[in-house]
Amino acid sequence: MHRLGLCAALAIALFASPSAAQTAPPAEQTNPGVPPAPPPDMQPTPGGPPPFLPMPSRPPQHRWVDMGGHHRTSTARHRTVARAHHKAKPAHHRLTRAEKDSRYCDKLSHRRAMHNRICVKLMKSEKAKKAKLAHHRLTRTEKNVRYCDSLSHRRMMHNRTCVKLMKSEKAKKRHQAAKRHKATHRRR
Repeated sequence: MHRLGLCAALAIALFASPSAAQTAPPAEQTNPGVPPAPPPDMQPTPGGPPPFLPMPSRPPQHRWVDMGGHHRTSTARHRTVARAHHKAKPAHHRLTRAEKDSRYCDKLSHRRAMHNRICVKLMKSEKAKKAKLAHHRLTRTEKNVRYCDSLSHRRMMHNRTCVKLMKSEKAKKRHQAAKRHKATHRRR
């Protein structure tokens, strides 16, 4: 009886093994209307993590990652590369007290600045500078120079005021050149 049970178990194991299952045609493949299911290894699991993305062809530049390839050992080479990426900084001068106060007062709100005696003093001096610059009125000649500079050469030559202005400037230059010429001859 013991031998019979052993033979039966062996027969079941042979016919029910995975290799036997692969050789036997499954019932689903005989149906031509239903497409075959993909193998279980290729199906993504709904709760599992997504597959890994492929590594880029270039090695990462912003951090060091062991890619298994050869990497530099020379520190001198690293130093030259590091220097090439940094621009030379301009000379840094020390800030004066007025510059420091100005920066500090610019950061304050108007209300806070009005309660700070240093900021009030700065604002008064800036206001006086602006007023001084605003009161400089242009003379007629300065206005004409500005206007004539804005014109093209052809239009300038057709404008009486611009022609007069050009002649007077030319005369001034001649006079100055003659003065310089006399001064150089006297020294000898």
